[in-house]
Amino acid sequence: MVLFGPEYTLPYLYKVLADELGIESHLAFAPNHIYIKLFSQKTGWYNTELTSATFPIDAWIMASGYVHLDAIRYGLYMDTLSTKQSIANCLVDLAQGYEHKFGNEHPEFILKCTNEALKYHPVNVFAMLTKAEAIKRFIDLLMNKHKVKKPQELFTDKCIKEMYDDMEQTYLKLYQLGYRRIPEEMYIKWMSLLRNTPAQYVNKKMIH
Repeated sequence: MVLFGPEYTLPYLYKVLADELGIESHLAFAPNHIYIKLFSQKTGWYNTELTSATFPIDAWIMASGYVHLDAIRYGLYMDTLSTKQSIANCLVDLAQGYEHKFGNEHPEFILKCTNEALKYHPVNVFAMLTKAEAIKRFIDLLMNKHKVKKPQELFTDKCIKEMYDDMEQTYLKLYQLGYRRIPEEMYIKWMSLLRNTPAQYVNKKMIH
């Protein structure tokens, strides 16, 4: 899971420009996605989707089919990020960029970045996923290298066992918080909803 496309970078650019103009704006998470939430004295909170230049209602996010009610209740999705949390998420970007460039053989830097991000945003879904999946790929590499079939065969090294336990606990926490993995084809279908059915998902208060 690496998020580098315009659906990820445009919200950052929007927030930087809004901050420079003195306009309050917040990043918010959705499955494999980041969007902008703003507040208007006239209409209240509203969403801004940069990839389609529209103002989707919350029902559009729920329409992905992969937003569990617990994920909303615990702030995994659809919650506003503070400035500190937004900056902390840049550490997740750094971790993903490092992994993309250097691979999974040395996950220490990835774990350092994601653990630091989680200090400021304990329910950062991208940080937890990046962390857990980096450990999983690292252990898979070790299993192939040592020609073993079970990760437990590597546990003579206490550091490996600790990493494995950390991975399991992170995956468990994600599930308890309501995270459900969205398949790529479902993500593409969900993103097309605004283009194909704008009357159903666009906030009409913002276009009149």
